[in-house]
Amino acid sequence: MNENQYSAVVLFFFCSTVLMSLSLPVGGFLSVAAGALFDLYLGAGVIAVASTISSTISFLASRHLFRDFVRHWFGRWLGMIDRGIERDGARYLLMLRLSPVVPFFAVNPIMGLTHMRVSTFTLVSAIGMLPSCFLYVMVGTKIMEIEHPSDIVSTQLIVLLTLLAVTPLLFGWIMRRMRKATSGKPSPAPALEKTT
Repeated sequence: MNENQYSAVVLFFFCSTVLMSLSLPVGGFLSVAAGALFDLYLGAGVIAVASTISSTISFLASRHLFRDFVRHWFGRWLGMIDRGIERDGARYLLMLRLSPVVPFFAVNPIMGLTHMRVSTFTLVSAIGMLPSCFLYVMVGTKIMEIEHPSDIVSTQLIVLLTLLAVTPLLFGWIMRRMRKATSGKPSPAPALEKTT
C-alpha cells in the first residue's frame, strides 16, 4: 500500500465512522463506495471495522447522552425490543441485524436503551453486519469494472444484486427456524413498524 492509498483509507475510514455514528442511513452507500475505491478485502475490512465502531459509538451515545431523545423517537419500539432481548438475548440482536426490514442505523440507538452489555452488542453487531458488508463492497468492485453500457447487465453484477436482496431474507429465515426449533413454537420475524 503506497502513501496515497494509505491516506485515502484513513480518510475514508474516519469519514465513514463519523457519518454512521450519527445514525444516518448511509451504510449501504459507503460500503459500495469502499468497493469502488479499494479492492474487495481492503474495502470490506475498512467498512466492517468502521461499521462496528460507529455502531458502538451510537449505542453508547444513546445510553449515556441522548436517552430522552431516543426514547421520544423510538419509544414505541422499546417494549418489543425488550421482550425480544429477554426471550432470546443476543440472538435477537443478530436477527435484527440480519433482518431485511430493520435499518442498522435504528438498531444502534434503540439497543442503547436496553440492558445489553457493550461487549455483547459490539461482537454480535460485527458478526451480523459482515455478510451485507461483503456483498455491498463486492457490488462496488463490480461497478468499477463497468466500461461499456452493456456491462451494466453483466451476469456477475446481476448475481451480486440478487444475492444482496436474497441473503438477508435467507439469514432471517434460518434464524427463525433455529428459534422455532429451540422454543418449540413459531414466531414472527422481528420488524420495526413504519412511522408516518
